[in-house]
This record gives sequence, C-alpha cells and structure tokens, in this order.
Amino acid sequence: MPVAPAARPIPWLMMGNLAKIIGFVLFFVGVILVVAFASVPGGCISSAGSCSGTNTGFASGALNAIIAGKILVVLGLAGFGAGAGIKLHWGAKPGPGEDAAPWLADHRFNGLLFIVSILLLLYLLVSVNTAPSINLPIP
Repeated sequence: MPVAPAARPIPWLMMGNLAKIIGFVLFFVGVILVVAFASVPGGCISSAGSCSGTNTGFASGALNAIIAGKILVVLGLAGFGAGAGIKLHWGAKPGPGEDAAPWLADHRFNGLLFIVSILLLLYLLVSVNTAPSINLPIP
C-alpha cells in the first residue's frame, strides 16, 4: 500500500505578515477617510452659510466619514493584533547555535505591537460615543 504524502505545514509566519499588512492598509485607509471627508472644506470658508446648521450635506457626510473611518481603524488594529499574535505564538524559534538577537528583537516588537493595538482598541471602545470636533449635538 502506498504511503500518503505528508501534510504541508501551515505557513504561520506568512499569515502573520499578511494580517499585519492588511491591518496597516485598513488602518491607513480609515485615517485617510476621516481626514479627507470630515475636514471642513474650503467652500465653507468662502460662503459660510453653506456649511452651517445640522441639516447640511457636509455635516452628515462628516459624521458618516467618522463612523466609517472608525470601523476601518478598528479592523486595521485587529489585523495588527492578529498578525502580531500569530507571529508571537507560532513564530520561528532560533535553531541551536544560531544568534538569538534578531529573533528576540522581532519577538519584542510583535509583543509591543500586540499590546499597543489592544490598548488602542480599548481607547476606541471607551471613546466611541464622544462628540466629534465639529461641535454637532449628539442625540
């Protein structure tokens, strides 16, 4: 009877790097979304009446951009944390006789990235219902 081929190992290091890359892209797009669409446009300065009040298109667009940006930032931070956690748990260990300094530096960086992403997620959780900086009443 032929021997079954051995199963290929799961590429955990690649998956950890991929999760961190996707997390960075989501984080970056979320921040760009908030900066681009929640900033006061130049038209509000030249004709101030076009952006005053809570029923303007700018006000609702700014609040929607903040919500969408926060969702993307949270997903990005989750990707950072997941990628760092994968590399912490299943990361390659230095072999016997190898220098452990690069592995230790990578291990510490992933640990710091994991802790920072968790702390930022907790901060976003606490500040999710605070008023944005455009001074609109929050129901």
